[in-house]
Amino acid sequence: AALGLPVRAPELPATDVIAAMGMDKKVVSGRLRLVLATAIGQVTTTEDIDGNALLDTLAAGERLCDS
Repeated sequence: AALGLPVRAPELPATDVIAAMGMDKKVVSGRLRLVLATAIGQVTTTEDIDGNALLDTLAAGERLCDS
């Protein structure tokens, strides 16, 4: 923020985000793969994705961080 760089992702429709994710290099044979953080410095890669859960999570956006 001090350098004027964005600190938040732009608000986009979840369906647009998923469409863009579909063009990522991690898509294999039309299946989206996600790299998910499991701990600091540790990740897992999965293709076992509930599309509705992903859509709901992306749609929730920053509300997920509200306490």
